[in-house]
Amino acid sequence: ALPITSEADSKKYFDENIIDKRVLAVYVDVSNSTTSSIKLISLNLKVGQKEEVVIASMTADEMYKILKREYAGKAFLWIFTTFYVGGPVSIVHTASVNSKIKEDIKEKQFPIGKEIRPKETFQGFVWFRIPKEAIPENNDLPKGMALKLILEKEKKLIEYNLLIL
Repeated sequence: ALPITSEADSKKYFDENIIDKRVLAVYVDVSNSTTSSIKLISLNLKVGQKEEVVIASMTADEMYKILKREYAGKAFLWIFTTFYVGGPVSIVHTASVNSKIKEDIKEKQFPIGKEIRPKETFQGFVWFRIPKEAIPENNDLPKGMALKLILEKEKKLIEYNLLIL
């Protein structure tokens, strides 16, 4: 698991700084080196050491709502600078960009719940919205975060806790 904790990496993968929006992206790579299939059933983020908070991962649709571009502001500016011609063009362009963002997010998302056969690997991003109360006063990401993975193998549940920050 690799957390995206810098503004530069956030912009590299998501074209904007999602950390400022209290979103932590974690790149997860799961390889099945066993002789039977496994399934990642659940992936949560545990935050804090004294008072632990467990945060469920966000869906691709929730992440899209954070990353999508707004229509109104750009269209309003283009209407006045181009005498009403640029407004509709701006709206169409923004819709096209939003469609690409939505596809990109769905492609990048880790496939939770998908069966991973022996010698198979899956990777992708999971996103977590960090609650305001878990953010320290200096606005940095909180320390003591761990990913909690619950896997199913041969109808048995296996829990892993990976310290990431």
